[in-house]
Amino acid sequence: CAIDLARRRYSFATAYFCLCVYNTVLFFTMASKRKRVVLSLADKLKIIEQLDKGVTGKKLSEIYGVGQATICDIKNSKSTLLNFVSVLENEDGSSSRKTMKTATKKN
Repeated sequence: CAIDLARRRYSFATAYFCLCVYNTVLFFTMASKRKRVVLSLADKLKIIEQLDKGVTGKKLSEIYGVGQATICDIKNSKSTLLNFVSVLENEDGSSSRKTMKTATKKN
């Protein structure tokens, strides 16, 4: 916009105004990033239970504030989650834990 105006020999003020309007339009039309949501293992287990009861993934994604793909990922990793939680319960682990990573070094 500003370059076209400069080529047509408009004044600097006109070119600057056009550039400011263009930047403002871009600012308002760009989507803002969504806040990252990390679910605890307990929440993931609740999601699995609700999926087994027949609640839709779309409804769960709205409730928990995550994307539908995240709900599908949780559904697909159901067996891994259940195995990890059962091992965690045997070792007196925390259910508020958010990742399934374990320590690399054992004392």
